[in-house]
Amino acid sequence: MTSQNPERTFWPMSGAHVRPFQAGDVPAAGALLAARHRAHRLSCPLLSPRYENDQAAAAQVAAAFALPGASGAVAAAGDDIAGFVLGAPKDSPVWGANVWVVRRAHRADLPALASLEVELPRQHSLAPVFSASPVPSYEECLAGWEKDFDDPAYTTFVAEVEGAVVGSSIGCPLEKAGGHPPLTRPDRAGFLAFAAVFPHARGLGAGRALGEAVIAWTAQAGYDCVVTDWRVTNLLSSRTWPRLGFEESFLRLHPVIGY
Repeated sequence: MTSQNPERTFWPMSGAHVRPFQAGDVPAAGALLAARHRAHRLSCPLLSPRYENDQAAAAQVAAAFALPGASGAVAAAGDDIAGFVLGAPKDSPVWGANVWVVRRAHRADLPALASLEVELPRQHSLAPVFSASPVPSYEECLAGWEKDFDDPAYTTFVAEVEGAVVGSSIGCPLEKAGGHPPLTRPDRAGFLAFAAVFPHARGLGAGRALGEAVIAWTAQAGYDCVVTDWRVTNLLSSRTWPRLGFEESFLRLHPVIGY
């Protein structure tokens, strides 16, 4: 459900309401984000400790609010902010037009604020809005792979069976991965950017070998850890990467609206 009214009574705080995010909310939102980051690092200690600082976190909130088309909301009671959410339009050749939630946090003692987005007016909705978009062709995928192959920041590995290439993987600095904003990036991290094996060669250990090659390259390059991400519905990845030591740190969720 999406409200058409930007002012909503918000339980469980007596007298609380949801209103649009304003520039003056940045310091308080930064303090909330820093507190959330401190709590997150208890389970994911590889995340950077720098954003446990209120000022550093507030700078990230300010940067998100300054994005073109950004909008957001806060749950407030008087001068106190209990939670906030910020988002901005983000076009994608795969997903189509959508709005991306770039920053959010709420008081740990008020878990109900986790659903803050649904209280926003529809014109400010921060749920990703997906439109029909064509699936990339084989030629487009190959062109992307070749572009990465030619980039000196990327290191490419191939797996061969009886002299024939059956798969490949790519490693690079995590900073090259645009989908990882600063709060989600460990310091000194490499990125397993890509790995795939032809169907006929699966089950032979090629995928594991490709993943291990990127992990070994990451260590040799002086990084402290490796990051990757995949769709959990990709069952092959969901089995392979945890077996190599990857642990869950973030979940990416989206509702499809407008259909």
